[in-house]
Amino acid sequence: MFKRKQIFLLFALFTLSFLLVLIVLIKKLPSTESKVKIKVNNIEELILEEAHQLSNYFKTKRSINETAIKIFINELNKIVISKNTTEPLWNIARSWVSKTQLYNMSSIYLGDVIYALKSNKILKADIDSRGTQLKLFLTLEGNQGAIFKPKWYNKEKIIHGPVYSGKDRYNSEIVAFYLSGILQKPLVPPCSIRKISLQKDIRPVATARLKDTIIFVNETTCVYGICYYCNEKEPACEENGLLTGAIILNINTTFNIYKSPWRRTYRNRKKAPWEENEHHYCQAVQNKLPEKRILDLIEVAIFDFLIQNGDRHRYETLQDTILLVDNGKGLGNPFKDHIDILAPLYQCCRLRKSMWTTLQNLSGGRIKEYLQQMPYVYELITHHHLDAIERRLLIVYATIQYCKKRDKLKLI
Repeated sequence: MFKRKQIFLLFALFTLSFLLVLIVLIKKLPSTESKVKIKVNNIEELILEEAHQLSNYFKTKRSINETAIKIFINELNKIVISKNTTEPLWNIARSWVSKTQLYNMSSIYLGDVIYALKSNKILKADIDSRGTQLKLFLTLEGNQGAIFKPKWYNKEKIIHGPVYSGKDRYNSEIVAFYLSGILQKPLVPPCSIRKISLQKDIRPVATARLKDTIIFVNETTCVYGICYYCNEKEPACEENGLLTGAIILNINTTFNIYKSPWRRTYRNRKKAPWEENEHHYCQAVQNKLPEKRILDLIEVAIFDFLIQNGDRHRYETLQDTILLVDNGKGLGNPFKDHIDILAPLYQCCRLRKSMWTTLQNLSGGRIKEYLQQMPYVYELITHHHLDAIERRLLIVYATIQYCKKRDKLKLI
């Protein structure tokens, strides 16, 4: 009986020792599950590795036909006092709108439209209640509507935090317009910088509800408007007697509005479906949306990534084409690249051949050179933003290479 107890105790001690050693070894060795987790969450790192290894092919300027973009740049830089700034000119602008464009890149009237936007007399001013941030709806001479988004930050201001942080940036709207032409995707409404006097240009023609929100702060005229985030403690104020902002041509057409499959949760601790299931999410989207829509969303993602607009939680379409409207959340931090904006591209790994050709034609610093030729560019952004857009184009190339090396890339 005594020997039996000894044997049992020895066996129990041996078993316990074995289990303890086994637990220690398991903790020291990486599990299969952790390996899979690292692999799943490593897509952005793999794309950055590709960016560091890009061949000179993607960094060299190539010979291309620049006629279309040169016409676009020349029109925007017109210094004219146009005589055709009333109703006939606005009718021309309205005639441009179709399922493929919101403006005509090669029109000899494009410069006149831009000039009229920034100089025509304001006949009426009201609050634009669409969206969550302060906007004014202006009626210009010739009975054309326009949206005015005020300046909140100086161009040097760096917005920290999530990609959607901060107020709308007026300069992002204007640079987005420039970029749409450079990418040959004229799906951004024409817009320009404009400086207005709240006392002279707005108050005399303002509606009662707008006039009630025009206030004085330290002898400076300001406006706070009516919107979800509007309040009297955070008004937009004039500098040297003028309020700077983006004046955007109002496209008086009905758009269809949809939720983006790649929208964010806007909660720090809650991931969206596309973040939780990166490797298989695109298949779920393909089961719901036609290929054209997915290709459009991928092009939108590339466009947004270049300016770092991570707030496109919904999108508008005109005759089944996605438009590039509401671009105010870009240009927040030139030193940060939120690669997850490219999720539609690296999850679906497909792209139109025409867009791929356009992107390659912008290599070798050409995208930066084109932007430098745009009007008011250095009033709108710093050289850090120009460098950032150039850097992000290389990351787009790297994302294509990421797809290509995994035999997933599909050019259509």
